[in-house]
Amino acid sequence: RSTLFPYTTLCRSIREEKHLEAKTLSLLTGIDAANLCRIEQGKQSVGIDVLSKIANAMGYKIEFVELKK
Repeated sequence: RSTLFPYTTLCRSIREEKHLEAKTLSLLTGIDAANLCRIEQGKQSVGIDVLSKIANAMGYKIEFVELKK
């Protein structure tokens, strides 16, 4: 399972909330639909760059937030 699994499943939830089919998101991101499904299921390892591309295509961005001590 990908170490970013919680975030990839979040991407799936957002995609479904926006009523986007994986095929449509695939066209928006340039990521093969089958790979996109594997990413969402945590079966394919993904880097922050790919995760960011998916998020951006759905109108979101990934930010680094400083943890308060």
